[in-house]
Amino acid sequence: MKRRYRDYRSVKHLIRDGDLLNWRADPNALSRVTAKTSRGEHSHSSLAARRGLEVICLETIAGIGCRAVDLENLVWQYPGQCDVFRGNYHSLAAGSTAVEYCWRQTGLPYGRGSWWRCLLRRIPIIRVLMKTPTDDQANGSLPDCSGLVARAVWAAGDDPVPNLSDDATEPADLVRSEFFGGGYLFTLICDD
Repeated sequence: MKRRYRDYRSVKHLIRDGDLLNWRADPNALSRVTAKTSRGEHSHSSLAARRGLEVICLETIAGIGCRAVDLENLVWQYPGQCDVFRGNYHSLAAGSTAVEYCWRQTGLPYGRGSWWRCLLRRIPIIRVLMKTPTDDQANGSLPDCSGLVARAVWAAGDDPVPNLSDDATEPADLVRSEFFGGGYLFTLICDD
């Protein structure tokens, strides 16, 4: 994918409620493992939320849980790693509904079990023994980052990755999906 690097301050007004913020792997080992096991370059997923003139990143992080963080601060910390994708929501209000779902999850713990199950499904022998869930209704555990995004979009009335459970959805699945895949907008940097 050819990247279009844009200064956060010059494009933040273009970011909408429910846009996907997919983060490319940084140098830490866990980030690289997540990206490699999902057959992609992204290791983390989150949703954008508009709050007045500011954009908030709604995410769940291992060891921290579900939280809301000012996106500008994250872009300063990780310049050039956040790719923004527009979702193919059935209505403009659906993006806001997905965001509200994420707001209600803030404070909950991270779904480490979901992350481990996704990792285990990539190991050849275990892959044969472990069925990949396809039913979104069967979600029973706490979500990992991409699972939170998938659940939020599903709660808004759209299925971002059909035939794959939200709990089994990985960052690369979101980018390859018809829902977000054709909606790449830009990659965020800070020009100061």
